[in-house]
Amino acid sequence: MANSDSSSSSNLKNILSIPYSIKLDRGNYRLWKSLVLPSLRGHNLDGYIFGTTKYPQEFIIDETGKKNTPTFVYWTSTDQLLLGWLINSMTQEVTTQLLHYETSQQIWEDAQSLAGAHTRLRITFLKTEFQRTRKGGLKKEEYLTKMKEIADNLALAGSSVSIMDLITQTLAGLDNEYNPIVVKLSNKENLTWEILKEVEATLLEDGEKDKLIEVQEEAELVAEQPKTEIYAKLAVN
Repeated sequence: MANSDSSSSSNLKNILSIPYSIKLDRGNYRLWKSLVLPSLRGHNLDGYIFGTTKYPQEFIIDETGKKNTPTFVYWTSTDQLLLGWLINSMTQEVTTQLLHYETSQQIWEDAQSLAGAHTRLRITFLKTEFQRTRKGGLKKEEYLTKMKEIADNLALAGSSVSIMDLITQTLAGLDNEYNPIVVKLSNKENLTWEILKEVEATLLEDGEKDKLIEVQEEAELVAEQPKTEIYAKLAVN
């Protein structure tokens, strides 16, 4: 027991010294968990948050009377330090909703439940934003960056967007002057996000929009073809 306590105590001291690179907020639970959980597992402390390191017998009675068991004293001190570490890894906004919990397992489980509720709302919001975003007055770089950020945030929230869906939705949000790009890309196989950016940069460098004329004839050949058919063709590729 002494060796086990000494090892666990050393592990706890090690994890308490780890700085918080990311603090849990309403929108980053998956990222926060991906950083916190390996640290706990690496120091053999994950049993406290998952309940596999069982709550020990609290009291013993001997000739001196009723008293706390050494295992209970150690378990409690370790769990409370871990509880404090978890609380300090959260933003104030999240912490204020979890202050009433008394063990690391309780706060871990409720943080997951709280994140789940926020995540469902966030996914709904991000999906709506993803579908409604248009280039409009945005610069081309700003538009591409915004669409990629929305897709990345959806992935962090647990609702990943495929590269093809990202490309298709991005093209759907372009103005009519970008139709030549849509046509050019519809004929490409194994289309990637990087290829889309390269083609877009080639055709629409600032001050060089006249390059669109080079593919305008190709665009006119499919002028009568609805954009939805072009996007369908992209999906097949």
